[in-house]
Amino acid sequence: MPWNTTLQPLSRCQYLLQLKLHGKTGKLPTEMHKFLPNLKYLSLDGSEMQEDPMLSLEKLPKLRILDLLYYTVNNFVCTAGGFPQLEILFLLECDVEELQVDEGGMPLLRGLYIDDNVSIPERLRSIPVPKNWDFAMFDEWPY
Repeated sequence: MPWNTTLQPLSRCQYLLQLKLHGKTGKLPTEMHKFLPNLKYLSLDGSEMQEDPMLSLEKLPKLRILDLLYYTVNNFVCTAGGFPQLEILFLLECDVEELQVDEGGMPLLRGLYIDDNVSIPERLRSIPVPKNWDFAMFDEWPY
């Protein structure tokens, strides 16, 4: 999918390490990994979106921390090999029934914050809430 006009300026930000997208961003392009290959931290406000962002996000090769806020979707789905470097996943006030992670997805995940009502794979249940980590406020950055 081509970039929507709201996100088009990001297509020239290949060296960007951190990004917070809050507000009406529209549909995420499936080729984000080609334009943001160095992104390590991403915070997305999904209050205006009603589709799973994982298909676009799981291809980001260096993403280590992902904050998803206010999404309303049935499922978040991560395929095998998705999120190869992700260490921390923070889902805040997401109205989601299930986080599906195929075998081999999120292999380095070591911190998971998720609402109790979200169903997760058994193998993710032992992953602790990250110590010394909370959702980064608007003026805070993890890197």
